[in-house]
Amino acid sequence: MKSTLPGILSAAAALSLPAPAAAFGRSKANAEDALFQDKIDWVHRVLAQEEDHRELPAVTTLFSECQGKSLALCEALINAFVRANAPLFAGLVDAYGSTEIKFEVKQVRESQDEDYYNVGLRTNLAETHVVGILNDGMVFYPWKWCLPSGSPAWPDTQALVDSHCDAAELYQNNVCCIEVGPWDCDVGTPLTVEGCCNLIKDSVPAADVNGNYLDCHTDPPLGSDSNPEDPGRVIIHVNSEGKVVHPPKTG
Repeated sequence: MKSTLPGILSAAAALSLPAPAAAFGRSKANAEDALFQDKIDWVHRVLAQEEDHRELPAVTTLFSECQGKSLALCEALINAFVRANAPLFAGLVDAYGSTEIKFEVKQVRESQDEDYYNVGLRTNLAETHVVGILNDGMVFYPWKWCLPSGSPAWPDTQALVDSHCDAAELYQNNVCCIEVGPWDCDVGTPLTVEGCCNLIKDSVPAADVNGNYLDCHTDPPLGSDSNPEDPGRVIIHVNSEGKVVHPPKTG
């Protein structure tokens, strides 16, 4: 199979090439500069070896310097890095130095969102079974589940109330907010999406203070049919204040 340019460039990114001084800081020593040049030379040698038909695996590139910065500053940093390394991003920088990077901005979920009661299920590439974000079958819910007074799931003794319920919510709003999850959706083999979701819902059968029941939504991984890879795309997660909360990545 003929090698693909995105695969080669992604492999270069996997080598953790240092960023140029203009965008991502300066080299700390001449030795680092020499190492950087060695890696660039390696990429050029690979590109020149047309007789080598092995396809190099795609690798995601992370832009860690963006974390904690504003969306506008993050996009500027990434564009500067791509322009300064145009040979490594063929097709994404035009003759005038403008980049054609596509930024896909996603806001991270918050407890006030309308779909707060949905648990995200990271699936396998086939989108049939749950593997979890750590690829170990574990599924997590980021918030507490708040039960109204009189709920059938309300702790049946004061000792359990005191030990399981969030004290502030209990005494201010008369609701019992409890930790739920994590859930193990790998029982030797990964559970199906439906099987994992049933496991989760059965563990918390009571409605919360808003009358909602715990439910699920699928979270297909990069490279799946629902989330295909795009080497010209950078995915950026921001919070409600517009700050980047995770290192943006290509894909």
